[in-house]
Amino acid sequence: MYDDLPRPVVLVLGTCFIGVGIWGGFKNDAIIKSGQKTTGIVVSVNSENERCGNRIKHDCTTFTSAIQYRAMDKTFTWYQTNTVSGHNAPITYADYQKDQEVEILYDPTDPSFPVENTFEDKYGWALIIIACGGLLLLLA
Repeated sequence: MYDDLPRPVVLVLGTCFIGVGIWGGFKNDAIIKSGQKTTGIVVSVNSENERCGNRIKHDCTTFTSAIQYRAMDKTFTWYQTNTVSGHNAPITYADYQKDQEVEILYDPTDPSFPVENTFEDKYGWALIIIACGGLLLLLA
């Protein structure tokens, strides 16, 4: 696939991916350093049977969890989804369970955008983008 792309294009793409990943890491780091902690409660978990996949469609169940938390004297609801293979998957396959407590970080200037206080949520996507950029640079 990359044989058709000129080497400078792959170098620029890889560098851009790394730059976006680093920027995202710093942005999340600002929330982590200046953010406020609170505990949210999972108030509902719903499931829906769907067809998933891009080219090859397959049966899947999508779970949507509603997590309520209080920040700045207001109540916010944060929705998280996860998908598992197969229709009618048991509710225990959802990432969150009803009445579960979830530790949340939020930016005091915009409490409507929370981050779960786990390593994956704080840095996961940024590290993946940086890794993809590094792979592109290696392929160049």
